[in-house]
This record gives sequence, structure tokens and C-alpha cells, in this order.
Amino acid sequence: MKRLVLVVLGAVFSVCLGAAFLGAAELPCAKDYAKDVPPAILKRAGTLPDCYMFPNDWVKKQDWKAIREKHAGTKLTIMFEGTDVGAPLMTKDNFEKLTGMKLEFISVPVQMQFEKLLISYSTGKAAYDVATILSQQMPVFARFLEPLDDWIKKWNYDWDDLFPSFQKLMTRDGKIMMLPNDFDNHFWHCRAKFLDKAGLEGPPKTWDEVVEYSKKMKPILPEGIWPTGFMMSRDLLGWESFWDVAAPFGANYFKEGTWEPDFAGAEAIKAADFLKKMMDDGLLAPGSPSWGYVEQLEAWNNGTLAMCIQYPIQESYVPAMSKIAEEPRIHSLVPKGMGPKGRYAPHGTSTNVGLGISKQSKVKEAAFIWAAYNSSAEVQYIYTITGTGIDYGRKSLFANKRANDFYPNARASLESVPYLYLPLNIPLNTEIMAAFVPAVHDVWTGRGKAADILPKANKQIHDIMQRYGYLDKTPPEPPRSFWNNDYYKNEKEKYGLDQLLMQVVD
Repeated sequence: MKRLVLVVLGAVFSVCLGAAFLGAAELPCAKDYAKDVPPAILKRAGTLPDCYMFPNDWVKKQDWKAIREKHAGTKLTIMFEGTDVGAPLMTKDNFEKLTGMKLEFISVPVQMQFEKLLISYSTGKAAYDVATILSQQMPVFARFLEPLDDWIKKWNYDWDDLFPSFQKLMTRDGKIMMLPNDFDNHFWHCRAKFLDKAGLEGPPKTWDEVVEYSKKMKPILPEGIWPTGFMMSRDLLGWESFWDVAAPFGANYFKEGTWEPDFAGAEAIKAADFLKKMMDDGLLAPGSPSWGYVEQLEAWNNGTLAMCIQYPIQESYVPAMSKIAEEPRIHSLVPKGMGPKGRYAPHGTSTNVGLGISKQSKVKEAAFIWAAYNSSAEVQYIYTITGTGIDYGRKSLFANKRANDFYPNARASLESVPYLYLPLNIPLNTEIMAAFVPAVHDVWTGRGKAADILPKANKQIHDIMQRYGYLDKTPPEPPRSFWNNDYYKNEKEKYGLDQLLMQVVD
């Protein structure tokens, strides 16, 4: 009898073990996605474990059998940002096998997303169930989007695992409008061998030091390599580069406590002139005024820059994509501004994208399930370490010491979080940018002086704000703090950065 019980228990254990293995095998696992083009950083850090089990991973807590029974056969049409569409395509097969759903991705360049989405939503017959939307454009599209609070509650989505700064960008009028999908912020990147050759120790800490470093490196750099480069194109990337300098100098979008635009204040003019002087002095790559994300990434990956501001760019560690994949590099917080108002305030950035679900979708629950899957801990980690251009912003991932071994930007990312100068989060963003970006670009390309050009743009922005009632005695909404550090000081315990930084490998 005893022997029979043992046999039965053994059989039950084997069945359970087999079922558990089958379930685990169906779930996304980081190691399964690092085989074809492994980043060099993975080789140096070692071998990925068979599977990561992040404590707050939403995907690993779901009853995928029940989801499949309810939603198999559902088709989802997803508009995804063109540069980063490779990320969700990586896990497309896995999600379809888990759920029986069918995913169709439409890739749209980030510069064209606003127009395409506005046309699609405005017709009343939206072409997309889910769309990636820039955080600064979300207020325009909010009326077309399904609020997610009820879905988050129903599906027990781990919203609190996300950093508050990214939650803030996804929320409007107290409602969650999008799930964060990409947690962009800008870092300062240095190639260590050129710092060493120029006798420089560590990365530049201030913008004064950026100039000093650039001047010291210029004579020792091989032909065709420039001290640094910027994304200064005549679009939102130029906006981001401007604020990477202007916000640290102390400039703000608006005068403190008001909606009165301050785009031509002393610090803003100083920032525009600063970048122009770096260009005139030959310290910036000459292509910078036409560079967006792709062009600067190519310049960095091709080894034509010694330093730059960029996103985490994990793909620069992929040998098939980067000539500097094997090189030691330093990632650090964007330098502090100069002068009495100088501060740490890297841009947030405009391309913090969220996954928004159309109110017009007939399959909202299925759409939410995919969005939650795509922004879960394990899947976000897969995208990050394989160099797709998507980076994570979850506390649970940064708390995983082993995970940080494979993410060279971890410390720079965490150190930047309290200081981000957040993108505008009002419906007028696109009009404001349309007035300002051409103006600052004209300064950079020598068509005029900042002191002459920026006040005209500021007047245009003033008129825009006035036209929409923001300068009335009772404006539509109260002025917000866009410098995240003001918010961070009051909400510090929600970040837990001190504890997380202890987990990060330098």
C-alpha cells in the first residue's frame, strides 16, 4: 500500500512537473531571445539564466488557457512606432501561441504618427485597436482613448511597479490613458579610450566640462571622428536636444507658477547660443543640424563620435549593428547646467511612448491583454537586452541584481530618473513645437541670432496659449511642474531609488 501511494504520488508529481514545465516553456523567456545577434555586453556579463522570474511580472500570473478560450481568433491591429517595431515583432509568435489571437502590426515613423492617428481617430472608424502614442501627444488623443483604470483593476496589472514619473506621463485628469511601453531618457555617452588618450578622468559633469573635454579631445581624435554630436533636426528631436541643454541651464517652458511662455528667457537664449558656438568651434559633428534619432545612432554605432547624448542605445552593443560594440564605454547623467540656475535636468523625453487603446475598438479587453503583455517585466526586459530600442522603467527589474549585469545603462538610468525634465503634457504641444522648433533650428543653422529669433517664437506661443484660454484668470488647468525633481522630492518614498541603486553594478 505504501509503495502504491509512493507510485501514485510520483506519477502526480511527474504530471505536475511536466505541466509546470510546459507552462513555463510557453511563457516569454529572456534567454530564448538572445541567440541570433547577442549584444557584446551579454557575452561579457555571462550566460542568461534559463528564465527570469520577476516578482511583479504580470505575464506569469495569468491564466493563459482561460484567455485563449475566450479570445482565440480575435484580430488586433496595432500601430507601432517605426524605429522600434522590431521589439513587439520579437514576441508576436509567443503571444499568438499563448492566446490564439492574431496580431497585425502597422509600422509608422514617429514623425508621421500624429497626423496618421488624428486622421484615423477623427473618421470615427479607427484603423487601430492599439497605438503607440508619444506622451506629449496623449492629451490631444485622450478623448479618443479608452481609460484604463477599470481594466488595470480587473486584470490586476502591476501599475505600481512603474516609476511615478512614467505613470505621470500616461495620466490625464486623474485617469490612466496609456500603459507605458518605452521608458526613454537621455544619457551622456563616452568612449573611454578617447577620454584616456586625452588624459581626462571620468565623464563630464557640467556643460563647461563638455566644452573643455571636447577641446582637449579634438586634436587627438582620428580624422572623421568628432568630439560630440547632437540630434538637432527640425522636428521633435531638435526640441529634445535643445531642452537637454536649456533645462539644465535653468530654462523652463513657462514662467514659474503661470502659463506665460518663457521660451525666450535668458537661459533659453544662452542654451541656443551655446549649441551654435559648439558647432562654430568645430566641436560638434557637422551633420548634427540634420540628425534625428536614426542618424545620430548610426554616427555613434559607426564610431564617428567620441561622446554624445542619446537614449540608452543598447543596440550599440550588438556586433552586427555597431563598430564599437566591443569598446568600453561610460554612461552617465546628462551634465549639469552652467551659471546660478544650473541644475541636473535631462529631457524626459518626448518619445516616452504609451500603448493607447481606441474607444472605437470592438475588442478592448483583448487589446488591453496584449498591451499589458507587451509592457510586462519579462517582455520589457527581453526588448531591452536584445537592443530593440525599447528600455524598461520598472522597479522590479532594477531590483534584480542579475538583470543589471546585462544592462550597462542601469546606473545612469536610475540616477537620471529624479531629475528628468518631463515633456509637455497639454493639448497644445504640437502647436507650441511647430512655433519653436523652426526658430531654434534657424539659430543653429546661422539664419539669425537667438536674441532676435526666439522672442518672435515666444510671442507666437503666447498667442497660442491666449487663444486657448491658458492665460485667463481661471485657466483650463493649473500650471504643472515639468521638472521632475520638484515632484520627486515630495514623492521620494515611491521611487525607492536608494535601495535600487544598491543593486546596480557599476
